Amino acid sequence: MTFSAAAEDSKSTYPIFSGLKLGNRDDVDMLALSDLGQSGPEALKTTWHLGTRRVPTTSIILSLIKKLKRDNKYENIVVFGSSAGGYAALNISRRVEGSIAVVTNPRTELQTAPTTFTEYLKIAHSGTNPFSTEEMSMSSAYSRRTMNRIVYIQNSEDSNYYENHFIPFSKANLNETKYIVGKWGNGHLVPPEWVYTSVLDVLLKGKAEAEQFFESEYMNHKQLPTNEKISAISKHAIGVAFNKRKDDESIADRLLAGNIVIPGRPDILIVNNNIWDLDPYSDNNWRFSLHSLRWIEPLRRQYLLTNKIDYKSKYREILLSWYKFHIETNRHTPYSWYDMAVGLRIKILVAAMKVLPEDSDWLERFLLRQGEHLSAEKFLSRKGNHALHAMIGLVVCGDYFERQDWLTQAQRKISELFDECVDAQGVDYEGAIQYQLNNFKWYSEAAKHIYLATGENPNFIKKLDAMLEFLAHATNTLGMHVQYGDSDRVNASRSFGNAKLEHAGSRGLRGIPPEESYVSYDSGYTFGRTGWTSLDFEQGIFYSLRHGPAFSSTPHGHYDAGAVTFTKGNRELLFESGRFRYDKSEMSVYLKSAQAHSTVGTPNSTSFKDIDTHCIRSESNDVFDWTVITRDLASAGKWHRSVMHLRELKALLIVDDLSSPTPALLDQYWQLASDSVVEKIDNKIFARVKGSDELLAFSWLVDSESSSYTVATGDRDPLYGWRSIKHGESFPSPVIGFEHRGLSIRTAMLVGTSNGDTFNLEFREQKNPATLSTATEEVPSPWLLTVTLGGSKVNISVPHSRRLEETSPIVSDISVY
Repeated sequence: MTFSAAAEDSKSTYPIFSGLKLGNRDDVDMLALSDLGQSGPEALKTTWHLGTRRVPTTSIILSLIKKLKRDNKYENIVVFGSSAGGYAALNISRRVEGSIAVVTNPRTELQTAPTTFTEYLKIAHSGTNPFSTEEMSMSSAYSRRTMNRIVYIQNSEDSNYYENHFIPFSKANLNETKYIVGKWGNGHLVPPEWVYTSVLDVLLKGKAEAEQFFESEYMNHKQLPTNEKISAISKHAIGVAFNKRKDDESIADRLLAGNIVIPGRPDILIVNNNIWDLDPYSDNNWRFSLHSLRWIEPLRRQYLLTNKIDYKSKYREILLSWYKFHIETNRHTPYSWYDMAVGLRIKILVAAMKVLPEDSDWLERFLLRQGEHLSAEKFLSRKGNHALHAMIGLVVCGDYFERQDWLTQAQRKISELFDECVDAQGVDYEGAIQYQLNNFKWYSEAAKHIYLATGENPNFIKKLDAMLEFLAHATNTLGMHVQYGDSDRVNASRSFGNAKLEHAGSRGLRGIPPEESYVSYDSGYTFGRTGWTSLDFEQGIFYSLRHGPAFSSTPHGHYDAGAVTFTKGNRELLFESGRFRYDKSEMSVYLKSAQAHSTVGTPNSTSFKDIDTHCIRSESNDVFDWTVITRDLASAGKWHRSVMHLRELKALLIVDDLSSPTPALLDQYWQLASDSVVEKIDNKIFARVKGSDELLAFSWLVDSESSSYTVATGDRDPLYGWRSIKHGESFPSPVIGFEHRGLSIRTAMLVGTSNGDTFNLEFREQKNPATLSTATEEVPSPWLLTVTLGGSKVNISVPHSRRLEETSPIVSDISVY
């Protein structure tokens, strides 16, 4: 039941109702009452719902309530009003047994100035006063036991109502009351809607919930945070976890049904409230996600969208459960205090502040405990993006609790982390294209949090554009990022305001193209392409080559040194196999291995996890791009890979050279599209991709004692021929594997597209050749090769591996026939 407040001067339409939105619930019946004195030729701003000489409103309302209770058997009656309506709610509720009055900034004294009570008596009662002291003063009425309970919400910055109504009432009142006081602006301003709706949400659930409300410490006699503080801290709720998702409703409903819903794994039904020590999949990433609390965000979003109280209740229940389990009882579970989980959880908590301001007491204690944990000295030595997320959380806590020491500590550490993570060319050290994108997002987000807390941008913000330009170069002709390292198959983003990345993501239709079509980065990535026009995206090629720091120094890298990718138009021909999960499952281990990349392998390849792969030559001209990488394999010898992009032919010539002091084994792997059909003709292999007239073609020459090849798809024992394009998913995909044996091994592989008739790689006769096995002080002869592709023929002189650092290849006799 709601009572209207005093009418505004500009109000002209009668009747006037208050709180109509409160009735937008399926489980509540609502009766809204408008003050009858606000109509007619002598309309008053209010009569406090006391009626007139001819219309005894109080008696009528009480009779109506009695009939409604009798006919409908209502057990839970909540009476609501603000200001003048608050007076009426208190006056009526005290006479209705078991009712609850919820009032905001109520008038409790009719004769306390300023008041229009005298004017009201003159117009409504011909100048006489028919009211008792208790009817004119709620302080007097509630100085004795009444039939109801009260929730009294007061803006302490409303000096008149706070000093002349709230203080006298609270001193005189002898009845069960919860007082909620907040600073919500100077003057007679209604408290924010969330304050009273959060109370009503609980009380309207039912009689049992109302009993628990009054028995608990829920919002009891407490000073709520100001609107400004809640608004300021809630601005820190930014990042991907807070983005609306298409499946929000489905996830929220599954959470309501008692499930834990974490992407990449089946739902887990919560039994006996056992949540925080669960590990149903022996999956560290699942446990980490559980304690980050990001998985409960759909509940908050659905509550804000629908105002359905069940979503809010479940959201609060899960948050409070974590708080009680880990903070009130001081229990620890794996990943509960993991640095990144804490940092992410802090942002969930600040989002909760705005939805659950009535719970700000324990939420503040919850948040404070996170800040105290992350401010410990041990976090100053942490590295990588996990440490970054922790420090972002400390920025947020420092802002909320006005801890300048936390802010200074976090800002300094974030700047140090950026300098360690991102080099002068704008490339991160994680070893994965997706983490280049992630780190851009995370450091951009860190800069926003720092600005929100301090009003200043950090210095590293100037380097963020270089990170996006790298991602533009890492975009293939399909408009997708290369899947090096722990990466999913994703489209290049066009939402960051960088014109070069927008150009790459739109496949040349928008934005500004980068200046170079060939780049080689010190951190271990080389990218090349036909060009940047939309026609180049439709008909040209893109390729990439991986090198750089050792596997052990790249947190999200793979055994992918030398890995080549190759796309033409809208076809992905050689690719990276992606990641599976952040665990040690057989599939995760396989997809990190050399066998899952278009590179080479040797026995015990993982033993070289600490060895860097160096780029020793990088050049580009109008005829070709040429990149040479090398890795010292200690007792196993030295390996070189040369990748030449023949611009005219839109093809790659890949030369591998392994010089070993003892007989050696060199394996090569080429990862093909999942629907490829493979056929061998002489020294050529053709892979036909479904829906394409052209073939991915391999032609090879070998200088070794023996060579053989196999084609595998979806083998399981051991795993071989698999790919992943999305976290937690995998599917069979063909791989061509070559095995070469010899003291010194040299192979040349021509990779391009063809109709199958005019595609060939062959030796040309050399004059006075110096063989690899006998040459010592002599100048080794180059490999002389002839490439035929489509209507073009090219002669190429490839320097011997011992001359690669000082000698360039020669491409000559380019002919078109």
